[in-house]
Amino acid sequence: MKVLLLQDVIGLGSRGEIKNVADGYARNFLFPKHLAKLATVEVIKEHEQQVTKIKSEEDKKLLTAQELKKQIEKIILEIPLKFSEQGKESFDSVNKTKIVTKLKQRDIQLKASQVLLEKPLKHEGLYEVKLLLHPQVEAMVKIRITSL
Repeated sequence: MKVLLLQDVIGLGSRGEIKNVADGYARNFLFPKHLAKLATVEVIKEHEQQVTKIKSEEDKKLLTAQELKKQIEKIILEIPLKFSEQGKESFDSVNKTKIVTKLKQRDIQLKASQVLLEKPLKHEGLYEVKLLLHPQVEAMVKIRITSL
C-alpha cells in the first residue's frame, strides 16, 4: 500500500515522502498515529501543491533577506556610551537589545535572537557584529562606540 508520510518515521522515511508499506503496518500503526495517510492521486496532487507553495514562500523570504543584507552592510550604527574619567571602563554596554533598537530606528526589524553577539561591547571603537537574517543569509553590521 502506498502512503504519504505526514511525519518523520524512524526506519521508514521522512515527512513528505511516498512509501510502499504493508497493509497491516499502515492500518494498525501509521494511520491511527497520524504518521501517514493513503497516497491517492488527490492526496499526492495536494501535497505537491503545498510543497510548491512553501518553496515559493521560502524563495521570497530568501530574496528579502538578501536585500536586507545589502542595506545593513552599508550602515554604521553610532552608539554613544558614558565612560569613566580615565576613558577605559564604560558604565554601560552595547548588547543585543541595544543593537536591535538602533536597527529599528532605521526601519530594520530584527529579533534579539538574530544578533550573534557573544558578550556585550564595552570599549570605544569600531566593531562588526554578525546578524542571522535567514538560515542561508548572514550580514555584518558595523557598530561604532563613542564616548558621550
